[in-house]
Amino acid sequence: MKRNSKIKENRNILFFDGVCTLCNKTIDFFIKRNDRNTIFYASLQSKFAKDFLRTQAIDSNKMETILYFSKGKLHTKSSAVLIAVKELSSIHRGFFLLLIIPKFIRDYFYDIIATKRYRLFGKSTTCRIPNESEIKRFISE
Repeated sequence: MKRNSKIKENRNILFFDGVCTLCNKTIDFFIKRNDRNTIFYASLQSKFAKDFLRTQAIDSNKMETILYFSKGKLHTKSSAVLIAVKELSSIHRGFFLLLIIPKFIRDYFYDIIATKRYRLFGKSTTCRIPNESEIKRFISE
């Protein structure tokens, strides 16, 4: 767990469902627009995510959300996406302003999409495999 503590202190981590097509497209969006490389990524199916989330009292097998860990705090659902957007380049940071919409409203719509994401966007039989240029941004252990 020592390695997890170091990661917890020093990195922004976006956790995602590695077999969800929508989630993978979301991660692609973040990778392309996070020019400063300040976000790391971990599939919920990875050993790292399972171990790390267990320390947060979260069962990664029952997740239907993207999670974002930053500055010692774990964000869920719409908040996770909108807070992570602050790390993106240029105009995309503006989506952060959507946080002014009350969380219960944002999460209501988030939950509708999350529960239907496999049916609407598809599901892969394997987790996303990063290419050579992305591999250093992914945490899997």
